[in-house]
Amino acid sequence: MMDPIDLTGMFGEGWCVTLTRGDVFEALSGMEVDPADCRPASTLTEAAGLTWATFGVLLIAREIGEGLTLVLEFDGSTGWVGADLDVLAVLSAAGGMACSIYRNPNREELSYAADADLITGLDPATFRRWGSVPDRFDDALSAAGFPGPDGDGGSTDMLGLSPSKRAAAAMTVITGIALTPAMFDGPWTAGPSAH
Repeated sequence: MMDPIDLTGMFGEGWCVTLTRGDVFEALSGMEVDPADCRPASTLTEAAGLTWATFGVLLIAREIGEGLTLVLEFDGSTGWVGADLDVLAVLSAAGGMACSIYRNPNREELSYAADADLITGLDPATFRRWGSVPDRFDDALSAAGFPGPDGDGGSTDMLGLSPSKRAAAAMTVITGIALTPAMFDGPWTAGPSAH
């Protein structure tokens, strides 16, 4: 596995990245953004400078190919929209998939949902897992160097990564999509979430 992206190095101590199937407007609508409030932005800096008359957490999205949309948020003060179980259920309904990773100053977490069900959650610091099928990806995670859910085993390379890099690595293992810096170049569609 190639070296996972360093989202904390790119964005600091607070961020949430969500991958889901569908186009930008499907993803943002599922995250309670009114399509009428969406605006284009060439860069993340431009998107961060946009303002709306309505209150909401800023979500920034772009299609990354393969029928997938990446959604980015930086304000977790009311909870991460992309990590909310109800939002993941909406995004993954009807045969869909949604996977989010987030970082707060004191915690990182991955959530993977399919068919409106949280299949697997992972704490990349302790390797604890939960969900309706918490062990669904254990073999693939182990093959990538992750310890088991009890923290035993694991490769030196994986254990040497920061928890946020482990979260990105786990997202790659679970979804088959490796996040790259180019995926964050834009252009973007931005809007406020009512969630």
